[in-house]
Parts: sequence; C-alpha cells; structure tokens
Amino acid sequence: MKTRYLPVLLLFLSVAHAAEEEAGKVCLNIREPGVETVIIEHNCKKGDIIQLNKLHVASFCDFKSAIINYDGKNQFVCVYLGSKRELREGTNE
Repeated sequence: MKTRYLPVLLLFLSVAHAAEEEAGKVCLNIREPGVETVIIEHNCKKGDIIQLNKLHVASFCDFKSAIINYDGKNQFVCVYLGSKRELREGTNE
C-alpha cells in the first residue's frame, strides 16, 4: 500500500522544487520611470527582488521581508508580493 503513494510523493516534490526555482529572481533595472508598476505586474513573479518608487512600496512589497532604500531618495528594493494590494474602499482619496 505504501509503495503506491511513493510515485505520487516523488512527483509532488519535483513540482514543488521547480516552483521554488522560479521565485526569487532579480527583477530590477526598470529604465522607464512611471511605468515600473506595469512592468512589475506583467514580468515579475512573487518572491522576486524588485526596485520601485517609494509611492508604490505599500502596494507591491512583501512586508515579511526587508525593504531597503536603494538610492537614499525615492527608490526602494524589496521582495515582490506577487500582485498589487487593493486599496481599502473609502481610504486614500
């Protein structure tokens, strides 16, 4: 009975390992100011390291990881959350 589950377990582990390899890549050097959010949403994956303007940190960065001021001014480096956070209705107006 246990040998029947072994191939399924091995398949699951190989898929899980492949998924981990996709995350955590560098998604920096977005040269067009003002469009970094569009480029991040379409090209970066959850867990990637991203660089963006301070205005977008709350929307895109995973707060479980470090957020670093990159240039001492407006640019920050952080781990991408995977999608843009939605604004709570009635706030930020």
